[in-house]
Amino acid sequence: MNNYNTNQFDIRIDHYLNPKLNYFGRFRYDSVLVQGAFGLYGGPELSPQGVNICEGKSNNLVDNGVLGANYTFSPALLTDFRFSAMR
Repeated sequence: MNNYNTNQFDIRIDHYLNPKLNYFGRFRYDSVLVQGAFGLYGGPELSPQGVNICEGKSNNLVDNGVLGANYTFSPALLTDFRFSAMR
């Protein structure tokens, strides 16, 4: 059985500039620390089938950001721009 310790949050901001243009930004932070039952002490963790699944501990940190904008040229033509980065 694995032990999961997580810290995470999301934030999003939207702005309506005018009837033709709106934009937004979003950021996500996610940190997960996984420790196996025996992995906590540096040994392998055993599954019910007896196979090593995890050794030791795993620390996973993810940052993700998105910027986007929508622009309406006409009632029949809409553009959506997005930029994303992940670390």
